[in-house]
Amino acid sequence: MRTHMARSGDRPRSSMLRTCALVIAGAAALIAGGCRREEPVALAPVARPVKILTVGAESSLDVREYPGRVSAVREAAVAFEVGGRIVELPVIEGQRGTLLAKLDARDFEAKLTAAKADRDAAEADYMRFKELLDKDAVSRRDFETRQRNFEVAKSRIDIAEKALEDTVLRAPFSGRVARKLVDEFQNVRALEEVENALTAFRLEQRRRNSLRVAVAATEQTVELVDIQYRSGLTNFQNVLEAQRSLFVRQDQLAASDGQVTRNLIALYKALGGGWDPATPDVTDESPGDGGH
Repeated sequence: MRTHMARSGDRPRSSMLRTCALVIAGAAALIAGGCRREEPVALAPVARPVKILTVGAESSLDVREYPGRVSAVREAAVAFEVGGRIVELPVIEGQRGTLLAKLDARDFEAKLTAAKADRDAAEADYMRFKELLDKDAVSRRDFETRQRNFEVAKSRIDIAEKALEDTVLRAPFSGRVARKLVDEFQNVRALEEVENALTAFRLEQRRRNSLRVAVAATEQTVELVDIQYRSGLTNFQNVLEAQRSLFVRQDQLAASDGQVTRNLIALYKALGGGWDPATPDVTDESPGDGGH
């Protein structure tokens, strides 16, 4: 009886020991699991959307065109200040050069020689009258007349020397010959007539260029008014007014074209050259490289 009771009392104690051992083992497992280092998880790559644009030519609707003219930074229309026959013309169009042309200088050399002879004669006459004036042999009025003749003779030498120098035409600055309007062995006139003809030619060129721009603008206006009329946004009277303005501009442009041709002929004549119908029309005053 005692033995049975003793065994029966040992069973709860064993169960408690086993339970404590399980609790201690579980706690140890939790502690070990908490101290363990987690391995990093590899993430899959994420596909991101990309915007693709196709590069191409711009639409014609975005293009804006403006009229304009290219001209040289420096330009000069050079011509002889004296008239004569060209004996040397070493330059060609588009070529650089200092010596542009040379006239026949024989007449100018003869005039210079004659001016020097007149100066010498006037000087001798002046010296003689000066000695006579010191002796009261002539009046002061006669002496002053000889003195004035001597001064005039000296100034004529300066004029003759200047005319002789002007028989050689040189470039006023470093540049490029844009156009040559005369040929060798042609007779040319003095600068004043050439300048007048050249000025008239250039002014009419500018007027023609302005008329071309006006005609282009008026044509666009006619197209716009026609579109508005077809869309019912305007009446037919505005269409007629736009067409009338276009006809007026076109008529002015045609007249200006004829005037430019006539002015170019006058310029050729002033330079001593002839008129060649095959000569190309000049639309710009000069190229952009600078010309003489």
